[in-house]
Amino acid sequence: MEDTQAIASSSAIADRDGDTSLATNISHADGLSEDAWFNDDCDNDLELHNEWKLRREKFYTDGYREGIIEGQKDSAQEGFNLGFKDSVMVGYKWGIVRGVTSALAHIPDELKKKLVEEEEVRQEFLNLHDQVDAITTDDALKIYYDKIKREKSEDQNNSIDSDPSLTHPSDCVGLETYIGKLELLLKKIPLD
Repeated sequence: MEDTQAIASSSAIADRDGDTSLATNISHADGLSEDAWFNDDCDNDLELHNEWKLRREKFYTDGYREGIIEGQKDSAQEGFNLGFKDSVMVGYKWGIVRGVTSALAHIPDELKKKLVEEEEVRQEFLNLHDQVDAITTDDALKIYYDKIKREKSEDQNNSIDSDPSLTHPSDCVGLETYIGKLELLLKKIPLD
């Protein structure tokens, strides 16, 4: 007990004189010094601070990544909606051209003569079928994509000085050309 009082009084003296070196090295009755308690708290605080930093960085990174993914999804959906809106009628009409010309090309000749009386018009239908049949689905998509790029470059050329490498020939055939040809041929057939 005397040792504890002596240590406490020396601590009080050290604190009054401003010398903390003696006060920080005080031994307690349980055998631990004040430094041990202080260091435990520091280590724990440091550990908590480091863990908080790691979690904050992880959540920040995860949140950033999720935000980018959601933004890409929204952007892709918006692009799909616009592309679908622009292309659905062209694709629908292209399907009609393929279907009508293919049906006419594959029916018996006697029925062809009954449906299309004029030999010249029948031959135009068959020529159109041959042209359309030579275009694969991938080719049709490429033709449509090239048309979109061409229109975009023409829009840019109208707004800025034209670049000769971006110009395209005006006689480039698009899917709409075949659709127009079918519409003209159908008008030549008398409906009875």
